[in-house]
Amino acid sequence: MTDAAVPARRQDINSMIPRDFDQALKAAEVLAKSSIVPKDFQNNPGNVLVAIQWGMELGLPPLQAMQNIAVINGRPALWGDAVLALVRASGLLEAIEEEVTDAGARCTVKRRGEAPVTREFTAEDAKRAGLLNKTGPWQQYPKRMLQMRARAFALRDVFPDVLKGMAVAEEIADIDHAPASPEGDGERLARGVAGLKAKLLPQAERIENGAEAASETERKGPPEGERQKKKTAAKKGGSLNVHAADGSVAAAVATGGDWLTEYRRLMAAAGPEERPGLAAANMPALRMLAKRAPEAMRDAFQAELETAEALASTPEQEAML
Repeated sequence: MTDAAVPARRQDINSMIPRDFDQALKAAEVLAKSSIVPKDFQNNPGNVLVAIQWGMELGLPPLQAMQNIAVINGRPALWGDAVLALVRASGLLEAIEEEVTDAGARCTVKRRGEAPVTREFTAEDAKRAGLLNKTGPWQQYPKRMLQMRARAFALRDVFPDVLKGMAVAEEIADIDHAPASPEGDGERLARGVAGLKAKLLPQAERIENGAEAASETERKGPPEGERQKKKTAAKKGGSLNVHAADGSVAAAVATGGDWLTEYRRLMAAAGPEERPGLAAANMPALRMLAKRAPEAMRDAFQAELETAEALASTPEQEAML
């Protein structure tokens, strides 16, 4: 089918075209309350406002914009018939020819002053893309869908200035579609859930076991040998270890609770003459934990830090900081 260019015809509808943002917003709110607008726009003035703006860019009045712009996967797109209408109305289309068979579709368009351009979309292309077995229009009207794909490719390639980069609805609706599989949706879902459990359950068990172990340690305290070592460190004014063997901050620091509990226990067990030294030795750790511990515990560390600073304020202890 060849087609002579159809000049654009404008009707006197200026009263319906908003002249500023406030008018556009009011129009969007009114139209969103209507029950005869497409569902994507009902009770959604934001979508209506975007459609009106896109319509103004493309030369479509508000109601035509809402009728011909679809919101698919959160992205505005033009229906295939509207794409052809805009191209015809532009006056740049000299001819268009479309051929559709069971094997595929071909669209040839000629822009004024340029050579003809042909684009194809075959049934084999649709099969490779996983579209032929897709429930919906691809099974109900496969020829029509092939035609829309070939048309979209041709018009978008030849008239990008007219379409302003807008996607074609029939095309974008299939972008995120995964190729069909012989197994049913239920089987795929079950397999996916099983795989997710296999990955997450061991991790959850490790976390739970680690939490139980930490809780048990907090109740019973560290082993006798470790307690003795820490008592010795306290008597010598030593610091509690806050780093793992690899130099990273230990797990106790991440939770904060174990370290703080042990520090308070050692301070309570230390004599008056030992506490300033113990406070000075652990001052760097207290400063670090006051900043890096979980937010709920930072006040507790800050309080201990202020107490330690007061204890370690003697000239002898300040020299250790």
